[in-house]
Amino acid sequence: MNQILFISSYLCGLIIVFQLLNNFSYDIKYLRLFVILTIGIIVSLLNHGSTSNIFKYIDRLCMSLILFYLIILLYVYPNLRNYYYLLILAILLYLVKFVYKNRISHLMCHIIITVYIYLFVKMYNHTL
Repeated sequence: MNQILFISSYLCGLIIVFQLLNNFSYDIKYLRLFVILTIGIIVSLLNHGSTSNIFKYIDRLCMSLILFYLIILLYVYPNLRNYYYLLILAILLYLVKFVYKNRISHLMCHIIITVYIYLFVKMYNHTL
């Protein structure tokens, strides 16, 4: 268990869930985003709360699917591209952790992706 990253996942997850609930909509597109992000938060907590390699790989798969979905939404709704640089920065920080083997870049990745998703959800709800 990585306690720092677990706490980070928990706090960042709470921020995202509060944003999702604050902007809640019964629109099917919003509900799809809500479910996908909620599953991502749960999987992240399972990954950082255990030492299981299975959860680590499930988390990576889930992150990849969420990233793919967000990129699709960027093309479908061009006005959501305002903060795409944060998404790119988060991806780069995640990849840096494999080169330098540190928690700081991973922690920064959690923070940046949380800011991005927070802004994305706010803009997405106004797009529907």
